[in-house]
Amino acid sequence: MDVRFDQGPQGAQASLFARPNALIEARTLDEVAPALDALDAARNKGKWIAGRRLLRMAQGDVAKARP
Repeated sequence: MDVRFDQGPQGAQASLFARPNALIEARTLDEVAPALDALDAARNKGKWIAGRRLLRMAQGDVAKARP
């Protein structure tokens, strides 16, 4: 997956992220919190987070996710 930003770690230049160090996915509701933790850990190590987010939740999952 390639992701391009008009500005990124190279300053005013456009930045292309073409070879990810890692792929972080959450395919179930139980995987969301660990995926978010993995994103935080990567950012804390100075990594840039690039990608896309797609949220598809069934009606029952939405009810479970609410506190």
